[in-house]
Amino acid sequence: MCQNFYLEKISKRSCILVSYIVKSPFLVRVWIYTIFTRLLSLKMTLTEADIINAISDVQSLDLFKAIAQTSADSDILIKMARLTRKQYYSRMSRMTKVGLIQRKNGKYFLTSLGKVTYQAQTMIENALTDYWKLKAIDSLDSSINIGLPRDERDKILNTLIDNQKIKQILSLSNKG
Repeated sequence: MCQNFYLEKISKRSCILVSYIVKSPFLVRVWIYTIFTRLLSLKMTLTEADIINAISDVQSLDLFKAIAQTSADSDILIKMARLTRKQYYSRMSRMTKVGLIQRKNGKYFLTSLGKVTYQAQTMIENALTDYWKLKAIDSLDSSINIGLPRDERDKILNTLIDNQKIKQILSLSNKG
């Protein structure tokens, strides 16, 4: 099928790309080969659980947030996280393997997946600050069946919750 030994395990569409690569200068071929081998080495069936597991403990989550908020090098991150070198690199390896972070010039940065994950984590953090307000809204939702009009519920929701994204989620989930 694919006549290039570089990418035997990739689809037919990639073979067309490989044919183009073969005609390119050697260094470009090596660079593209390196990218493809990195992609092949990634776990192809990445799940939500893998991503959540990578930042599931407090230290990993703190490291992830520090990377998102600063562009510090490893030594500074190790001191900030108060981890041993082994603990630090173990957590960084886990986040790198699932594609949340990448290393450039000795510094770690969020990948596109990491940026999306960070935004979701920030949303969870915001929801936790309003935990008791959300519990009050849950009790209001159970009283809608008793007779509280929906427009009254929406007024209370707008008064209690300041975050627009959370308001939007709660408004959409209660229609119908």
